Amino acid sequence: MIIYQVLFYTTVAIVILILLKLMMVDNSSPVHTEKVVVLPASKIFYYLSIVCITIGIFFLLLPWVFPDPEDEQLMFGVASIFGLIFILAGAFLGLHYKYHRLYFDQRGVWTSNFRGKHSQLQPWPHLKEVRWNLFRGQIILLAKNGTKLKFTQYLIGLPTFIDAIEKRTPLKAKKFREYYQKMKGWHQQNPF
Repeated sequence: MIIYQVLFYTTVAIVILILLKLMMVDNSSPVHTEKVVVLPASKIFYYLSIVCITIGIFFLLLPWVFPDPEDEQLMFGVASIFGLIFILAGAFLGLHYKYHRLYFDQRGVWTSNFRGKHSQLQPWPHLKEVRWNLFRGQIILLAKNGTKLKFTQYLIGLPTFIDAIEKRTPLKAKKFREYYQKMKGWHQQNPF
């Protein structure tokens, strides 16, 4: 019986996380430093990390607050697994918010991952293709030497980077531009 409650709460949490992710397209301005433009991760990662850690703590406390004498060991096991998964996901999202960045300047583009490790600078003329995975929320820049730069589409000021790609390379980012134009005022659109 209690397993159904755990599955219900997990489903509700996943739906809330997906809705939060869809709501948080950030078109605000990037951070300009000396000759380098920095696009930090959107605040969605911060908010999602708090939500995930809270849900994880809820699952860890669930067997203690609502004990079930019939399925006590099963409840402890299932709730502990779900709790740890959500807490680890929250920690990953928090690190992603703190360290994931996209940098570009006149010379080229580079990224830093969720651990703060920087990739190698890729000069603008060496970029040959831009791929976009809407399902994963990821943009991949392919260089002529086979190097891939992967970064999230949830960066503050991403339209500035799209403009830079179109200005400094022969690549076109029509899909990105259309997506961001649609998402700008999605909450104001009439669904009917």
